[in-house]
Amino acid sequence: MEDSVVKKGITIVKDSTDLLSYLIKYPWAAKSIYEIKFGAGAFTAIFKATNKEFSKKFELANKDNYGTLQLKVAVTEKDKQYILEVLDEKKFIVNTNTFQGDTVLKFANYRAGKYFVRIIYDANKNGHWDTGNIAKGIQPEKVYNEPKELSIKANWDRNETITIPKEPSS
Repeated sequence: MEDSVVKKGITIVKDSTDLLSYLIKYPWAAKSIYEIKFGAGAFTAIFKATNKEFSKKFELANKDNYGTLQLKVAVTEKDKQYILEVLDEKKFIVNTNTFQGDTVLKFANYRAGKYFVRIIYDANKNGHWDTGNIAKGIQPEKVYNEPKELSIKANWDRNETITIPKEPSS
């Protein structure tokens, strides 16, 4: 619903970068109040597990309330794969990117606030953090937390450079 009116023309698309996520595409308007509802059983997971009823209300802010973060990432080990996670101030993951070698990543339309970056050394190059395996003697993949807080201000572009150190040895 948009401002208490049921709307059509919404598209739900599977996220190509995350098997458990979907993108809701709609011509969202600033300053409008939205409510999204999914009935019980709208989604089915493996082993035929289904969702409970879900409802979420939200309001989009003005475009001027958002900013952009551009990260120039320099790596010391060019042959390794990395996963970069952007975290909000509550330490929730708001974006994830997988890459190899030096790269530039642009995160546009982020609400003003404090953000942090976490780097996972993706040893097996599967695109997600692995916890390891005690029975096989495999350690969890190493993680580097960038100590710099990355504040994004409304209607501003922030450019930062992050150098990922060598993967620590066990």
